[in-house]
Amino acid sequence: MEGKIAAHQNDAARASQLFREVAADGQSEISLKWEAQESLARLYEDEHRPLDAARQYRLSLATLESARSSLHEEELRLPFLGNAPTFKMTIFTFLWIKVQP
Repeated sequence: MEGKIAAHQNDAARASQLFREVAADGQSEISLKWEAQESLARLYEDEHRPLDAARQYRLSLATLESARSSLHEEELRLPFLGNAPTFKMTIFTFLWIKVQP
């Protein structure tokens, strides 16, 4: 949450630091890691750093897929995947428009 506040206040350096800390913290919940990676990707996108943004989007997608595959009960998977199609479309659109040679 602090990272999003820093990003909203245009403190990109602080936001980046906070997002990276959460993403790298082995004690962070996987949903927080995924959100931090996605937020960092969006921050990089706003800073016109498409290669860094693409790397973070790919990491966040891998984190999402890892979390999804760790859920063994179908009733847990369905709510978890509710945001996945929108998120995947965001990544696809970014990679296709910004990163394609």
